[in-house]
Amino acid sequence: MKFLLLISCFLIWSNLLFASNWTQQSDFGGTGRHRSVTLSIGNKVYMGTGHSNGTGIETYYSDWWEYDPASSTWTQKANYTGNSGNGELGAHSMEVANVGYVGMGELDKLSLFKYDPLFNLWTEVTGPPGGINFQDTGSFTIDHKGYFMNLYSGQLFMYDADLDAWTPKGFVPYTPYYSYSGFTLNGKGYMKVYDQLWEYEPSTDTWTLNSTFPGLAKLSSMCFTNNEKAYIVCGYNSIHSDLVSEVWQFYPITNQWLQFSDFPGSSRRYSCGVTVGNRSFVGTGTNGINFNDFWEFNPLAAINEPTNMDAFIVYPNPAIDFINIKSEKYSDFKVDVYDVSGKKIESIKAHDGKGLIQSNEIKSGSYIYRIEQSDKQIGYGTFEIL
Repeated sequence: MKFLLLISCFLIWSNLLFASNWTQQSDFGGTGRHRSVTLSIGNKVYMGTGHSNGTGIETYYSDWWEYDPASSTWTQKANYTGNSGNGELGAHSMEVANVGYVGMGELDKLSLFKYDPLFNLWTEVTGPPGGINFQDTGSFTIDHKGYFMNLYSGQLFMYDADLDAWTPKGFVPYTPYYSYSGFTLNGKGYMKVYDQLWEYEPSTDTWTLNSTFPGLAKLSSMCFTNNEKAYIVCGYNSIHSDLVSEVWQFYPITNQWLQFSDFPGSSRRYSCGVTVGNRSFVGTGTNGINFNDFWEFNPLAAINEPTNMDAFIVYPNPAIDFINIKSEKYSDFKVDVYDVSGKKIESIKAHDGKGLIQSNEIKSGSYIYRIEQSDKQIGYGTFEIL
């Protein structure tokens, strides 16, 4: 059985298939703020620092909070000790071997501290070489090493957490500036620079210009990764007040972007995003009002009845020519295949617990499937064609 999928530009998730991917959780434990930091350690989220200035008075925060996704509760921890405990904004954060690292912000540019959640203790480690400015720039972590861009020269510096040592690297191929978004996928670093996506190979210290970001947000988006995909959320377009609520997914294997339904909270800039296991969260930020709301993002939220994907095996995924769908629990079922605009492409009927989606001429991309029995949805998901 064949089906031909023609995708001309950028692909969009359909609300016909998926309900809201967002669930509001308990508000962040501290007051509303922006330019704060977050990271995950073990099965917990940690968030803190930042500032607020909505009243015209600058307030800097040093408080540090732990979020437990299992109970959706916040617990205040030891305050961040950088900047002599007087608060920080525009800092960096990273996690290595169940220890968090925070520092190099706008107020204390040359300090880096590690946080041990077991002892609830902050300890200063080796800061960057003198005269370096990293504040408010994107960064990423690869194999226990953090990569940070000098805001003015554009030189990349690497911090080795295992050795507590810094190494200068090459220069970035783009113009250094504030509010870029960095993330890590499959052992490579990525930096979203306006509508460009640059990929960094640490073994050769080289950059490659990747696919063009199709969204409206130019700067100050929150970003996180989940299941080998990256997500870019909110941000602003040309000026601070030109805020965007768009949500975009990047899949590096197919080098492709997909758009989800918009973020349901207030559009914002200078927010935080983080993933714990397979659960992703975003929160804080500002649109002139400083927010302390906190949201969970599920890229596979479905509109219909609860599903039982544990009863199905879907492979290979990613695939080249075909997808097998097998089940020991369900003997006969139907599989509908959609492109990401929501258009149904094909329906197949499975017998004896076996279904097969085939194509000889399919183009690379992302697709959605729904599994039904007696007109009731019993499974759903996505697959990638290389």
